[in-house]
Amino acid sequence: AFRQIQRYNGVLNVNYTDLNMFFEYNGENIPVSLSASIGEYAGKSYDDNSGHSYPEDKIEVRVEQQSSYAAVTISSTADGDNSFVWPIIAAEEYYLPISEGKHIGCDDPVWKDFLAQESFNIIESFSMPFWAAAYGSYAVVYIPEQPFRTELVFSDSDRLQCSVSHRYPQIDPEKKARYRVYLTDNDAVSIAKIYRSYLLETGRFVSLAEKTEKSPEIPLLYGAPHIYLWGENVICPDDIHWIQFREAIDHPVLRYILQVTAQTETGRAGAAVINEIRDQTYISVYQKQIICRMLSEALVQDDFYNNDLFVLPDGITADKIVHMRPDERIQLHKSLLAASLIDVFEPENTWMSKETTDIIADLKSGGIDHAWIGLVDWTQAYKTPQVVYAARNAGYLVGAYDSYHSIHPYGQEQWITAAFPDASLYEQATVTLQDGSKAAGFQKIGRKLNPVYTFAAVQERMRNILASKLPFNSWFIDCDAAGELYDDYTKGHETTQQQDAAARLKRMCYIRDTYNMVIGSEGGNDYAVFVIAFAHGLELPTFSWRDSDMKNANSPYYIGRYYNLSGGVAQRYSMPTKIKDIFYQIFLNPVYTVPLYKMVYNDSVVSTYHWDWGTFKLADYTKLRMQYELLYNVPSLYHLDSTEWEKYRSVIIQHTGIWSQFNKEAVLHEMLDFRYLTTDRLIQQTIFADDLFVISNYSSSDYKDHETIIPSGSVLIHMNDTESIYCPHIPE
Repeated sequence: AFRQIQRYNGVLNVNYTDLNMFFEYNGENIPVSLSASIGEYAGKSYDDNSGHSYPEDKIEVRVEQQSSYAAVTISSTADGDNSFVWPIIAAEEYYLPISEGKHIGCDDPVWKDFLAQESFNIIESFSMPFWAAAYGSYAVVYIPEQPFRTELVFSDSDRLQCSVSHRYPQIDPEKKARYRVYLTDNDAVSIAKIYRSYLLETGRFVSLAEKTEKSPEIPLLYGAPHIYLWGENVICPDDIHWIQFREAIDHPVLRYILQVTAQTETGRAGAAVINEIRDQTYISVYQKQIICRMLSEALVQDDFYNNDLFVLPDGITADKIVHMRPDERIQLHKSLLAASLIDVFEPENTWMSKETTDIIADLKSGGIDHAWIGLVDWTQAYKTPQVVYAARNAGYLVGAYDSYHSIHPYGQEQWITAAFPDASLYEQATVTLQDGSKAAGFQKIGRKLNPVYTFAAVQERMRNILASKLPFNSWFIDCDAAGELYDDYTKGHETTQQQDAAARLKRMCYIRDTYNMVIGSEGGNDYAVFVIAFAHGLELPTFSWRDSDMKNANSPYYIGRYYNLSGGVAQRYSMPTKIKDIFYQIFLNPVYTVPLYKMVYNDSVVSTYHWDWGTFKLADYTKLRMQYELLYNVPSLYHLDSTEWEKYRSVIIQHTGIWSQFNKEAVLHEMLDFRYLTTDRLIQQTIFADDLFVISNYSSSDYKDHETIIPSGSVLIHMNDTESIYCPHIPE
């Protein structure tokens, strides 16, 4: 039997002298806000706002009792910037939509230490703009209807307390902060379902089924693991006949390649390797990787063609090469190299197969009928176009990572997504902060782009990429759903956070609708959910920025480099990493996690981890996370190349076979219920339908559910009148 979600009709009592508020219900007083630090109360005003006036603070407050909630509107009457703090909360428990969701006691030492002086930007730090404060049997749910520029700040005290601050900048014409305040039961289900009902009431909830009307291939997400398939090089060691290569090291074409790469680090290393192998009877794995990297760097250079060395195919001229698309030019370069060194290479249209298309074929033959395949960027497909065709032929979604977050000075771009043909954008379309400085780009390189003034750049980039006719059917746009929004104070280009968000949604809709893409983004925050179909980062966000040891190569907590000589999975994503206990407690401990997001959006968006934290990355917690993937209906996320695939192949096939069958059913349903089956919270149940539920045993002991024993570290899956026990198996 599913519980009935209650919205209690408590009477909201307000002391207007200090804005102390509480619900009076069933003989109890349930706090809404403690007394605020506020200037003198001037009584009720009779202007258009019909509010209560606080002239020292230039604030007016209006409280209205609705049938199932109280509406609190706090307006600024200031001509310039203003801010106000309300409510002030000292609860016994808190429910916070940090990532998937957290349930925290006010005296929990782990969270007291973590939250001391912590500030949460509601639209960025929370996956959904609400929170709840619980007292005994009841919980107060706060929904800021205009969550922009709203922060929840915890104070360092004996028991967790917090206050909510809202800024009213001069550039925002709407100087109102509106809150809905509900009274409900003290449990995660009631709290989350109140927010879902609010979305339905206001017409802001869009199901995956409804999104499929605009993106017909969304069902390919159902039962699909999310796989970043690496392979940044143009050629790999399996594509070269090394005995013949060694015999050809003095060939003019190879001497030319040494010349055109001479100014790069890899080119210099390649030259050293060429000299070494002259006197060797073998070529080491490292030497092969260096040579493949050097060849790859040469082949992607626009001016690789040399009239004195290469014979062009019929119909191709030097003039035509200049006007070729990047993908066409790279394929031509590959064929010119192969034709110049007969018997040294495998056919060029098979290069990189071991790292890409062979893995896709193996996934398919292993029974994985749906998958999302992500490329590191779109140029990976220029180098190896067959990977896109292989993924489509397998019935998979395939897309590239893209970003419009940062821009670098023209001609000094450090990564491709920060490069734009329009050099004027760096000065004319970047974000100016209120103090007059420019917002720094990712890793403090370059600047942040204002999406309002860069839509034409999005159109141009997508036209150029899709001119290749590569059959992408998905696209991943970094940051657009992560809540990092800006008020831009650039003179003549002033824009608000609301306009920033609208522009991000506009470009995602454009890519979706113009190119029939299944759209995903980082974060999956609430304001973007009605557009995106999938999200990376919500179930486990990136947190390495919080700990300098994760960036220290000499630390046991080092996360790894952004580089792999072979062009395969970068160390940052493949090297098993340990984390400090505080990060386990905050981000992974199931005792604190509750499925707030899934109870709202399970049937609206497919959410998984940040790419930093693939399923196998945190080796100590992989089994726990595989249990979580079933309990919370979350896709696995993998980073694969031939090495990683060989290591994890059997686990991926087995786990996906079990998880995929369940997900295809569960993703079509609302998550109806979540229950703790033991007081220690280590036995948990999620329910999606009468005949569809999961019980996960996170404890160190077996658990008996009726007559069924669920071993420690296992899940019970009940689906279609059958029950099965699954214990994830992890290779040593």
